[in-house]
Amino acid sequence: MLRAWGALASIFNPARQYLGLPLTFIATDTFVSLAATRKAFITLQDIQVWESLVPPRERPSGSTCFSRFPRPPSTHLRSFMTSANPPNAGASLSEKKKNLRKSITARLRALDDSYVAAEASRLFPRLLALEDYKDSTCVSLYLSMPAKEVPTFPDLLKTVMTDGKRAEGTARDVYVPKVTGPAPGDMVMLPLSSPKDVSSFPVSKWGIPEPPLPPSFSPSLPPLDLVLVPGVAFDNKCNRLGHGKGYYDSFLSRLFASHAAAGRARPMTIGLALEEQMVASVPVDTFDLPLDAVVTPDKVYFRKDRERKGEEEEGGVGARRGR
Repeated sequence: MLRAWGALASIFNPARQYLGLPLTFIATDTFVSLAATRKAFITLQDIQVWESLVPPRERPSGSTCFSRFPRPPSTHLRSFMTSANPPNAGASLSEKKKNLRKSITARLRALDDSYVAAEASRLFPRLLALEDYKDSTCVSLYLSMPAKEVPTFPDLLKTVMTDGKRAEGTARDVYVPKVTGPAPGDMVMLPLSSPKDVSSFPVSKWGIPEPPLPPSFSPSLPPLDLVLVPGVAFDNKCNRLGHGKGYYDSFLSRLFASHAAAGRARPMTIGLALEEQMVASVPVDTFDLPLDAVVTPDKVYFRKDRERKGEEEEGGVGARRGR
């Protein structure tokens, strides 16, 4: 045990002097605990970096900081260093989200308006071909902001409102968002009578047309069966990165609870994304709600654990879902 401790100390002492971090190292054959006054959580990568600082004459070739242990470190050590919720994980996640928003926003700003319009014209047929869209009777549709995102007005909005004729001859009901305050719960959905009304709506500080609140407004949730959702970034698991206000996560949570209490089926949630908004992985927290599908100009992605009505899913055919 003393030999093992000495081997590890020979690695970390030079690193301590180099980095100026007073470190305390305690080792056993099953657990390693490292405390630093300036770093609350030490990862395996940190250990490897510090080990690399040791001069070759003090570190035998091919050795590692664990190579002199009588057996490999236990799973306790492994789980400690790869914990899903290490200290300060929230701050790190917040920083990742911030950086991704900045990166994607810069990418989108570089796009020409004509390119975005052309990509939207390729995306819309994929959305309109979905059985979940065809069967919808009450839809929430965001009104797009000037910043580059899939535009919904006027073309998509007009299509959604005019091709929604049901057998009984009534039109599809359409609701659009209205933000009433800064809190995540301050977004409501208001009914839209005609696409022409949008041109008379006041514009929010984000440049989004929003309907005025009617005098007799009641904050009840509409019986939506389809919600079309905006976002900054998406991945192929249907995770979504919004603008950071939490409006849609809060609204969808309340909507799902309302539907469950009323015995209604959970509404389908679909994100609309340009290919430039798709990333390998969106950083998510416990309160971030994944969508059921994401539609892009090239493909339709479905969340694996969400039943769906046909269409392509990464080259496959989706299973049909009953109501």
